[in-house]
Amino acid sequence: MTVILFLIPLGIFFSLYFDLWAMVSVLLLAAFFVFGKKKIHHFALWFFLLYVFVFFLGFFVPAQFENYIFAIQIAIWAIFFTAGYNLKNASPISRVVFNIVVLCFFIVLPFLKTSLNPNVVSAFLALFVIFVWVGDLKKFLKILFTLLALFCIVFNGSWIAIFALLVGFATWRNKKLYWLLVAVVSVVILFVAQDSVVERVVWWSRAFDILKRHPFGIGFFSAKYFLPGSGVQNTIFFHSFLIQFVVEGGIISAFLLLAFLIFLLKNTKKENYFVFAVGFVFAAFDYSLYYTGCGMILSFLAGYSMKDPMKKTLRSSKLAGAAFYLMWASAVFLSLEMFSGSRNFAEGNFVLLRNPSKALYFYGEVPSFPRMPALYAARAVALSAVGEKNRDRDEIEESFVLAKKAIIFKDVRNPSYRDFLIARRFENLEKLRDACSRILFLNGVDLEKG
Repeated sequence: MTVILFLIPLGIFFSLYFDLWAMVSVLLLAAFFVFGKKKIHHFALWFFLLYVFVFFLGFFVPAQFENYIFAIQIAIWAIFFTAGYNLKNASPISRVVFNIVVLCFFIVLPFLKTSLNPNVVSAFLALFVIFVWVGDLKKFLKILFTLLALFCIVFNGSWIAIFALLVGFATWRNKKLYWLLVAVVSVVILFVAQDSVVERVVWWSRAFDILKRHPFGIGFFSAKYFLPGSGVQNTIFFHSFLIQFVVEGGIISAFLLLAFLIFLLKNTKKENYFVFAVGFVFAAFDYSLYYTGCGMILSFLAGYSMKDPMKKTLRSSKLAGAAFYLMWASAVFLSLEMFSGSRNFAEGNFVLLRNPSKALYFYGEVPSFPRMPALYAARAVALSAVGEKNRDRDEIEESFVLAKKAIIFKDVRNPSYRDFLIARRFENLEKLRDACSRILFLNGVDLEKG
């Protein structure tokens, strides 16, 4: 029962990290596991605390929709964390299914390069290498699959994945020679991947600048609205999960994250510290954990690495169990509500350029909660076109109001805001639509392609 869950992340991995339909499917398919016979580790309480924090932060940030996507991801991570913890007591049949999933994954391995960002693919492969060694496959198969994964990682040129696996191996063997090798490889990476290092320094510098201006957070998955056009190479991530978590969640999230990592390490078996080490490298220097598939794998491995609770923590385990069910139920309700709205949003986008009046009808069916900057931008585009056609001054004025609400980062460094200021000054509706198109593009809607 536990391991069948791992049929899911393969499908998730081929989708974008925020694809809501995939997350809804995971939560619903996981119901049989959520209500099945299992043990819940007391550490699962920390996932609940993170979930509650992210949920309530959503009431104070403009991009509520994106923020709640992250809350749903946390609920999914909690499920896979619990699945990993229960793998140790899984039935022989479940272990067989586990190994079948491993084998199936490597059948599709050659096709991953062309379907997604190669760095994300490499991160997934690196985590999957550890996943392979958890299974009951023959040792020669584990070695074969590891070499195949390493070949793909090297072929993709992902230095972060190579470094993460090397740090994990050094932590596992814990010998001076291997740590010396880690130091040497670190120096090599600094010279070979200078462009990548410099870019990260720029991104992280920008991150701390945002944190100074917004000490209580901007909302999770909202960095994309602050990065483009601000002197940073095109990206929607800070390329550090830890830094992005703190910037998007604010100062309070920094203390919460630190406590989470300390208690995670404290509850991890010493022989499994290498799992923590690999995960920490990806969290510190990469953004791949924002992709649902990568987060699932790492959460599963973290659960598998947990110490068994002592008697004094059994009460906490019962409390964690209640929190686990509450988190799953609220995440299901939230995801279904958001999915329903996103379908109407997608329908409107499909006809936006051809029939803006019809697009407005679909946008009107989207619930006002949670707030979506992309919805404001799309409505502004449609309403400006309708108002321009009807020569309706009120509709045109409302399109400007909607466009302003869609632009979260109101700074002249932001191309969207610059276009908006020009549009407002000269009453230029084309510039207004350009500003909104940039917001939509950040959310995967390309009006130029129709």
